[in-house]
Amino acid sequence: MIYGTIHILQEFVTESNKKATWLLAELTEMSNRCKQAVENGSRMNAQSLAMQEAAKLNQHIVKSEGTIRSRHNIPIGGGGGVPNRRFL
Repeated sequence: MIYGTIHILQEFVTESNKKATWLLAELTEMSNRCKQAVENGSRMNAQSLAMQEAAKLNQHIVKSEGTIRSRHNIPIGGGGGVPNRRFL
């Protein structure tokens, strides 16, 4: 379900650069959480299925970020935090 949500956001929410920048900030935060889950899981010898799913989700997020950046010509360093983290 999360993969479909990311795809919908990627396709329909990014009509302007402000919205694209906001979405990139959110996706970057989600990607960082996935990376942390994988790192923490490997330190604690957690179930490999959960770690694999977090890694798979991270790859999907990174791919979506690339699509959004290329569609709106936003450089890699250009997606940052939006004031108040509100949808603009």
